[in-house]
Amino acid sequence: MALQEKEDTFGFLAGSLIGFLSFSKSEGTVAALLVTLLTGPYLLWSKKQDKSLLKKKFISYLLGFTATFLPTILFQVFYSPGNQTFINGFFSIENPSTIARLKMILAFLIVELQSGKWQGIWLLFFIGLILSKGKCFERSIRLIPLFLFGYLFIICFYYYLNTYFKIAWWLQVSLHRILFSLLPVMAFWVFYSLKDKKE
Repeated sequence: MALQEKEDTFGFLAGSLIGFLSFSKSEGTVAALLVTLLTGPYLLWSKKQDKSLLKKKFISYLLGFTATFLPTILFQVFYSPGNQTFINGFFSIENPSTIARLKMILAFLIVELQSGKWQGIWLLFFIGLILSKGKCFERSIRLIPLFLFGYLFIICFYYYLNTYFKIAWWLQVSLHRILFSLLPVMAFWVFYSLKDKKE
């Protein structure tokens, strides 16, 4: 959407809102950093506008992002006690990351998406993406699937890496919350993909 604007103020607003994601615990911080990491190449590789204007927009985005992300950085550096519930399973002998743990994460994710408590919303999203006939991966919206797949990969990798908690309990109390936070993004992705661009 920012590519359609001639001014760079929309980029500043987008960056500000993305920076505010970092206020919502570690998951929000990961989401904010991932979106910013993907936005740079996405804007700079776009063919819709000249490179100088796109660079200006990205700089505007970074300024907005930094302004709202800065409190999180200051909190992490000066006030946060650090993560008290972390064990690196790659190096821990007592609690190593195992293949069984990885299988549990992947199996639980599939079971969770099929759970009746979602009232079939994930199935409807999947059908919608199929009906888009590949439009869901067009250049204009490619940033969204890249973010979604990247975000889920990071979250699942963290589940696998951090062996402080029993994985079954951890998945039961946290995965549904993470998936719930992704519902607006999924809804936008599906409906935008199905929208008739000629209208």
